Amino acid sequence: MGLNKKQLKTHIESIITFPFIRNKIIILCEGNIHDLSGHLTHRSYRKMKFTPDADFYQTCVPVWWREGRPLFFNCGDKNNVIDTYFGLLERHHADPSNSYLAHNKLFAIVDLDLQPCQITYDYPFDNTEAIFKDMYDKGEINRENILKHHIMVTGFIHKEAYFIHPELQDLFKEFEPRPTFQGNPLNLDNMYQALADTIENDSDLKNNFERACNRIHFCDNLDCQTPVDLKETWQNSFRHASDAHKQNLIYAVLMISKVKNMWKKLSPHPQDDWTHNDAYFREQLLLKIGRFISKKSHDKKHHLYILFETLRNI
Repeated sequence: MGLNKKQLKTHIESIITFPFIRNKIIILCEGNIHDLSGHLTHRSYRKMKFTPDADFYQTCVPVWWREGRPLFFNCGDKNNVIDTYFGLLERHHADPSNSYLAHNKLFAIVDLDLQPCQITYDYPFDNTEAIFKDMYDKGEINRENILKHHIMVTGFIHKEAYFIHPELQDLFKEFEPRPTFQGNPLNLDNMYQALADTIENDSDLKNNFERACNRIHFCDNLDCQTPVDLKETWQNSFRHASDAHKQNLIYAVLMISKVKNMWKKLSPHPQDDWTHNDAYFREQLLLKIGRFISKKSHDKKHHLYILFETLRNI
């Protein structure tokens, strides 16, 4: 998914000379760029909002935001996103007369992940974990701090974690064809417990265990002595938790356990009439999830809604 130096330069030049970005909020995100064989055309960038990743974020923008909606551009992997962000700023300041970029309206959003991404450019925060700590607290997004960050991170480990937010259970029950997980109709509690099961054997989590535990310090009754202790105390707490504490436990596991592989295990119910592949099924499900997010409230636990709502005030 990553871009080499030549591709990155082409990518930057294609964005900054695209008239459609004039005076727009631009948000760079992780995701594949399909045509890297030569100069990326402006037509291909118009189509980018219909590709996965950019498409999901685009769909999450609050439904009431009609004029001047942000544009999202896939930029490859996390390092490519950050390199594109600073490359666009450098290119703009070097030749502003040949740039359509409104540099103060340029943003980037990347996955939190377990391993921090170092920011080697001149920026107030050294890495993505430091950005996370400033943007989020106890599972809630800090609205007052959002605009301090032109490079932003998700509040969960991956954007895919937002695909299994606990409030989505009813949506999954109503979606056709019916989503299944591990051969059974999708029950989110089962998926969260499956995520917790991975804690014990996740080598990345073991290597970043102290950092992971610091993220979930707000969650009572979790023993962070070892990954095994964390897994077992999470599972025991989840079985006996009140609704309020249960949500904290869910948010905790979504901050530290890899969701991408779990999400790819979702498939349509074999008894339903579905003639496409599983990947297309998940893409259609994502559009429903994005529209659900776009209609949420001002609750600070709705990270993406609050993030985009705040950017609207620029």
